[in-house]
Amino acid sequence: LGRRAEAERDYAHALALCPSWLAAVLGQMACLQETGRDREAGDLCEQAVRDRPEEPRLLLILGECRRRAGRPQEALVLADRILALEPDRSDALCLKGAALYQAGKVDEAEQVLKRAVGLEPANASAHTELGRLYCGARRWSDAVAELQAAIALDAKGAGGRGKGASMDAKALLEVAMERTGRTG
Repeated sequence: LGRRAEAERDYAHALALCPSWLAAVLGQMACLQETGRDREAGDLCEQAVRDRPEEPRLLLILGECRRRAGRPQEALVLADRILALEPDRSDALCLKGAALYQAGKVDEAEQVLKRAVGLEPANASAHTELGRLYCGARRWSDAVAELQAAIALDAKGAGGRGKGASMDAKALLEVAMERTGRTG
């Protein structure tokens, strides 16, 4: 077994012993998401949210699962629930901004994502999502700046959330650099 499969097995075992243990729930969901099994992670998270309806980390993961599943309205509801508990939570703002963008509310998404970056400048995911929005709006120079920031934060390990942010940012940066005539 690889390390990821081993970790998934260990988390599943811990959950079997104590289904309400939050660390095990979060770990198992992370393993499922990392392997592209968002539906399973979402199902596990729904169950956990029923047990802990005010737990921001669970709401955040469920919101991200919903967003990835193409259900931005559900993700927005979950992001708003988190923000009602913790109004300045950067990762919840990042989820909200990404869901707003996915729902076609570009101007509102930009404002929310800028707020997320302002609250936590080291949040690589917020920079990545803002860069994605700028790519979609064909604001290539703005996209380059945000995506370069995301990549630099991930390289430093400076509190950037989500290692996938760097991979997304690199792919988007390549497009944005090409559009501006720059080379990496």
